[in-house]
Amino acid sequence: MIERFTPDVRAARTENVVAAIGVGAGVPALLWLSRGERDPVLLAVVGVVGAVLTYALYSWRYHRDGMRWLEIGPDALRIGRRADVTELPWSEVSRARRSLYGGEQWVLTTTGGRHVVLRLDGFPPAVAARIGAHLRESLGDRVR
Repeated sequence: MIERFTPDVRAARTENVVAAIGVGAGVPALLWLSRGERDPVLLAVVGVVGAVLTYALYSWRYHRDGMRWLEIGPDALRIGRRADVTELPWSEVSRARRSLYGGEQWVLTTTGGRHVVLRLDGFPPAVAARIGAHLRESLGDRVR
């Protein structure tokens, strides 16, 4: 049975806003604590610029690299991206690992040494957990 997953643009936008708020609040706090910067106007400007840049870069990354759909079948994984469709048979995957660096993602390594990255931006946590369960089930002991 083939199961198809489609990311939600609203969820991706929410993730981008959360990251932007984190940068917008974190960078001024770090400047205040580490450098002793006390100018509120400068801290506000740095926070706003950091938040806007973070939101813009995260949104650009999602629209450039984000998956449009993901199909997990008994024999292969199919990934529909903006410009192409990648089909990856399970027999070609030598190992897989889950990473939380820069958002939840899976890195699948093929027998030829190629890395296929599945960024789960835009997938709600429950759906991302189902995708992870499917990958663990399909790949068995090749998952780290």
